Amino acid sequence: MDGLIRSLAGQISCNLKMDAGNKILLEGCLNNNFDRVEERLSSGDDPNEFVNTANLSVPGFNTGDIARLLISKGLSLTFTGAKVNIKDKDWMTPLHYASMSGSTALVQLLLSHGADCNARDKLWRTPYHIAAAVGNYNLFELIISRLKILNIADRKGWNSLHYAAFYGHNEVFYRCSSGHIEVMSILQSSGADINCKDKKISQSSLDGNIPFHFCCLNGDSELIEFFAQRMTNLIHPNKEGQIFAHLLCFSKVDPHLFNRYVTDEVLNYKDKKGRSVIHYLAINNNYSILQWIDEKRININAQDKEGWTALHFACYQQAVEIVINLVNMGANINW
Repeated sequence: MDGLIRSLAGQISCNLKMDAGNKILLEGCLNNNFDRVEERLSSGDDPNEFVNTANLSVPGFNTGDIARLLISKGLSLTFTGAKVNIKDKDWMTPLHYASMSGSTALVQLLLSHGADCNARDKLWRTPYHIAAAVGNYNLFELIISRLKILNIADRKGWNSLHYAAFYGHNEVFYRCSSGHIEVMSILQSSGADINCKDKKISQSSLDGNIPFHFCCLNGDSELIEFFAQRMTNLIHPNKEGQIFAHLLCFSKVDPHLFNRYVTDEVLNYKDKKGRSVIHYLAINNNYSILQWIDEKRININAQDKEGWTALHFACYQQAVEIVINLVNMGANINW
């Protein structure tokens, strides 16, 4: 979550051309210093002047109290001065920044002045996506009732479920998926898709991942259970051919939960590189899961397309515990 905030915060212009007084006023808003903001406004600073200079109609990282003070001192959210849906150079609106700040009061205030919760930035993210990532349930509740399309995706193909699952916010995730009876009608009519796959936007990123995959990568037992109980088919390979069982090997998930959902078929399922669970456990030095696996259930000497077994990977990683465990399970040291 800190990474998301730093990324979005970095989009605020740091080369502001303003006098010293207005710069102090802006810094007071950014630092959530109500007294400093009130002091500068009482000295005659024009909120519309510094807001327009910063290319934001309401600064990020402030509270509803500060926003109300700015409006009471002349900040316009209509057709003159700062506009409630004005976009900065990254196409982010005030509601994007307010959602990022986690301020329910500010989001409510902006929505009451006509803020568009369906507005997209350059990455096609809406305030809805950001609210899901931040994990503020009350804030998310304000936005979800105003959406035109609940299952809207950004340029990566991520919908709200991807964001909530990736950042691990259970309450928001349940809201996205169908865990709350009060939004069932909205979700059903909008078609929220728990099997929505993301897409590749860079050479280093995987694609074809569904929200469930992110839960497995994070090792979030509660969310894994939530998905597993609602999906008719857990095997949804991403573009690399990896399924949920492979991704669980990257986490420290409860071994009992792992054994509950990883059947014999899944345990020996190979991705496009020919790697199965046993390879991924060795690659990730995941002894906590490996020690609970019955050697009779798995092909301990399975080779990937390069001819490597799990023992090759364990030796390469210098994972002593994994090596010993694999040998005790019957790994062939002469392969």
